Amino acid sequence: MDRIIRLQSNQTGNFTETNNIVSFKIPPAVYDMTGSYLQLNSSVVGAVGVAGDNLLSNAMFDFSVQYDGGDDTVNNVVMVRRSSMRTGRLGVIEDRLRNDVLEQNLNLYTHAIDEHDGQFYKQLVQPFNFEGTKKNPYIQYEQEGSIASSLLKNVPINIPLSQLTSLGTMAECPIDAMGGATLELELQPHLFTLIANTNMPPVPPILGATGNNEMEDMTQATGGNQTIGIQVPFVLSRDFSVAGSLSDSPLYVGACITLVGTVSEATPGTPDFVFDGANRVVASISVARDTGIMTVTTTASCGDMVTGTTLTAVTWSFTDFTTAPQLQITSAEIVLKKVTNPPPISKQLTYTCYETEQLGVAGTSLLNHTFRLPANCFNALIMLPATANNNNAISSLTQLTDYRLSIDNIPVVNRRVNVGNGGNNGIRDTLHYDLIARSLELGGYRLGNLTEVIRDCDEVALTDQFDGTNTTTRGDEVIIIGCPTIPTNESKLLQLELNAVSDDIQNVVIFKQLIKTVNL
Repeated sequence: MDRIIRLQSNQTGNFTETNNIVSFKIPPAVYDMTGSYLQLNSSVVGAVGVAGDNLLSNAMFDFSVQYDGGDDTVNNVVMVRRSSMRTGRLGVIEDRLRNDVLEQNLNLYTHAIDEHDGQFYKQLVQPFNFEGTKKNPYIQYEQEGSIASSLLKNVPINIPLSQLTSLGTMAECPIDAMGGATLELELQPHLFTLIANTNMPPVPPILGATGNNEMEDMTQATGGNQTIGIQVPFVLSRDFSVAGSLSDSPLYVGACITLVGTVSEATPGTPDFVFDGANRVVASISVARDTGIMTVTTTASCGDMVTGTTLTAVTWSFTDFTTAPQLQITSAEIVLKKVTNPPPISKQLTYTCYETEQLGVAGTSLLNHTFRLPANCFNALIMLPATANNNNAISSLTQLTDYRLSIDNIPVVNRRVNVGNGGNNGIRDTLHYDLIARSLELGGYRLGNLTEVIRDCDEVALTDQFDGTNTTTRGDEVIIIGCPTIPTNESKLLQLELNAVSDDIQNVVIFKQLIKTVNL
């Protein structure tokens, strides 16, 4: 049977923007790299209410993880900017500059839409689900009873080795014949920030008019004044017996929320009582199993309801925090699947890897540039990271209109390849999709989808995001330019021409896929 071994990094955390180099010494053995992964252990500080504050001492602020200040969903691999594999006998096997750009965008093309959705639970950055809720891997949710939710102290961020090195696709990787190996990574945890989920919850589209954030009207007919939130609990308008379950509600015990409502006025301009629902903490949640009705109490009063008065149009939202919590990468490990009885290995190893070249310009609408491709290059993937900075890994240039590709002055296709007119409704040429399909097939990848859209974290209606006619809700567009070629005896020149409607062309990253053979 195979064995699982766990190795600590040579460096200690916390890992930050400056303390961002992580390396592992992999001992000689044969490993199933397809079942191996990098594990970054993380925690969050500052998400719990301030001690001593009567209102917030038991609060658990609701938050989510955001990448590079935007709303795009990304995979955990964007945490790794650079990946390098070095062996004792063969030297550097592969050095991937901008590994985050390569793997993030390849993932969008090689997985179907439903596959993306099915993998979100593993990712730091998560979208709303179809019920309009967004769960957090750092919170142990308690959604019924009076036991407060808690902040988990150690949450793993896992990244498959197949997303860090080309050797990661090998089920029997002969690291022993290579004289052992060292995997070195450059992390970028500073691109992940924590934001308050103040925009939750939206009205889930499958539920019609009644959403997760609406409470029933409250009326105090007789019996004297009663304390709102304690003696008189809040009742959610949604019936959880009709659709979904308790887990579909974003509310949890210990959540810090803000409630608003309209107080009845016996005398115009003068409310019958004061309603204050700011910074209240959920004390308990109960659900009637026969009716599906959820009731919520708070740790502190929201006001005293006077006899004969009403409170209407009550809604709740998560409270914003004054100081944002911080994400910490506390340690790093590599988990390897060791093959205990490996078969005899060949004296030669043939594998593919990437060589990266980056081009940065001041900003132009027309770019002509020539890249050198090594003789053993059989494929090239051209990506255009976001132009706002050199951090964002998403290849997106909505202002791009067309491009041309030539190898040694011979056109790859015999005309310009149109990819739109700079707007979200632009039509992309079938030649564009054909080049992508050919490149991915050459590179050993499966083509999963060609929507070329990355899902927005804050959109619930997934179908709207992939509707090219709906420019208001569609997610950010993504583009990869594929350039299939063949190995040659000598290096070759790739001529690239890009045209855009504005001076938005700034960053170009070309990943040259090479085939290599080494003696073991």
